[in-house]
Amino acid sequence: MDEALKRASAYCEAGADAILIHSRQSRADEILAFAGAWDGSCPLVIVPTKYYSTPVDVFRKAGVSLVIWANQMIRASVRAMENTSREIFEQQSLVDVEDIITEVDNIFRLQGADELLRAQERYLNSAGECRALVLAASRGNNLYELTEDRPKAMLNIRGKPLLQRLVDEFKKRSVNDITVIAGYKSEALDLNGIDMRLNTRYESTGELYSLACARDKFSDDMVIIYGDLLFRSYILQDLLEHDGEIVIVVDSLINETEITGAPDYVWCDRPDDRSMFMQDVRLQRVGEEKLPDDPPSGRWTGMMRTRSRGRLWLEQALDELEALSGFDKLTLPDLLNHLTRSSRPVTVHYINGHWLDVNSVNDIDRAGDFTSD
Repeated sequence: MDEALKRASAYCEAGADAILIHSRQSRADEILAFAGAWDGSCPLVIVPTKYYSTPVDVFRKAGVSLVIWANQMIRASVRAMENTSREIFEQQSLVDVEDIITEVDNIFRLQGADELLRAQERYLNSAGECRALVLAASRGNNLYELTEDRPKAMLNIRGKPLLQRLVDEFKKRSVNDITVIAGYKSEALDLNGIDMRLNTRYESTGELYSLACARDKFSDDMVIIYGDLLFRSYILQDLLEHDGEIVIVVDSLINETEITGAPDYVWCDRPDDRSMFMQDVRLQRVGEEKLPDDPPSGRWTGMMRTRSRGRLWLEQALDELEALSGFDKLTLPDLLNHLTRSSRPVTVHYINGHWLDVNSVNDIDRAGDFTSD
């Protein structure tokens, strides 16, 4: 002990910022003895390995300034990597682990690359960046008292509003220009980082009328989406990477017991071939009724993207539909059907589950499966 104290004093006199002391014993006796004899001329740092059962407050009272749990962090990371590797091997897919592991941006942050990332965001964003239009005007009548003072999109899902989770997903993909078309209890939409357009006739109009309220926000690259959706992050990423001019996301895995809103069944020119990715599939129609001899290809999730000529086709379709007497009640599926009848190619991107539209109390219970926080 005397020799250890002597060396520590020499290090301190030589300009050391702190003294790290270590013990191989399973008890902290040596550490506490050293700390008790130390004159405090330098802060003490310890790295508990075997004496981990000693309460931290004991070290604090002994005058230790810093505890580094290095051994435990390494072992914890190994266990996490083993579990993640096992999950990937068993599922032969990354979709169930991507949302529960840390983001790549966080790795860069830990490496001190924040300044580089800020420079990339400032100088490399193109003028034609993607925008998001979120339809969130409805109350959600099947949610009863839960939406008495807020729209459905502001329901609390594990401590965070549903709409905030959607906004976070867009910002994670560098989609920062986000417009929410509000209606019912619009004053409750108190989120930062969004623009808002108001459908004052939300009680008597449908989705297309709400969309038309945001015409001034249309761009050559935009995602149109329902405001009550939860989904795995990869779904939005794949949609943003698709090169179709109008692309909709369709779930080929139909679970009738989990449908709580409009089913939005979809018929396509080809069924989902799960052995292929980014298949060349075209939409034929969207409907709410199906026949035994004509099974649907899947369900539309409420997500679509338009690019380049797709914007022009969308605006032309809106103009044509607005001329109809029943326009006020039309839905996005009506828009999609009009596009296909007009021979506009609507590309289908297939997924297999991993999304949820919140329409009932049971859906709120299920929503926890789509949150990692």
